[in-house]
Amino acid sequence: MRKQRGGPAERPGVALDYDGVIADTNTIKSRWIRRHLRRDVPPWETDRTNCVRLIGIEDYLRMAPDAYGWRASLAARPVPGARRALRTLAARCRVYLLTARWGSMLRGCRAWLRQNGLDRHIEGYLTGGHANGQGEGKAALCAKHGIRALVDDDERHFIGVDDPGVLRVLFKNGARGRVKVPRGSKLFTGWADLLPWLLAKLTRKGGRPTPRAGATPRRGGRS
Repeated sequence: MRKQRGGPAERPGVALDYDGVIADTNTIKSRWIRRHLRRDVPPWETDRTNCVRLIGIEDYLRMAPDAYGWRASLAARPVPGARRALRTLAARCRVYLLTARWGSMLRGCRAWLRQNGLDRHIEGYLTGGHANGQGEGKAALCAKHGIRALVDDDERHFIGVDDPGVLRVLFKNGARGRVKVPRGSKLFTGWADLLPWLLAKLTRKGGRPTPRAGATPRRGGRS
């Protein structure tokens, strides 16, 4: 573990989803749907909740290896602004990767982070919010570990959540038109607007971190 300024309790924690927030796997899914199903689904509607609604669970599962597999993970481009966001947030906060991926899919995203020189900005890894209902929800994991903000592109992680201690950001990169936003969540369509807002919410005036006690996930995460 790299040496950091201040202890874990002195630096606010922020949890970021991988797919669609850091890595642009949503564009990979959008292209797969166009190529195999001859349908146009914009990248910001390819999160699991919307994608299953639009193309059905069978085709979604058929697409999954090409979207979430090792090769796809390494081929994805960073979401615009994500590199700068990770660097900036890591200097002021504890940044965690919180994803529904597990096993080889989780190892694939960690390999992508190393490949892009971004793994050094990640404090730890957490997996949760699985579509099958197993394990803890993402917002619950944030509360458990003293993480003050969750950024995710799938609305299902915010529905029915009522914890004022966790900022909930629905991130829809490049979205246009109407987007359904769960109650208590805030919509952002790009890192250019989200990053300054998030820093302002997580830090005090003058840039001093807002203390928040809580358990610290292991850097190795679960795989």
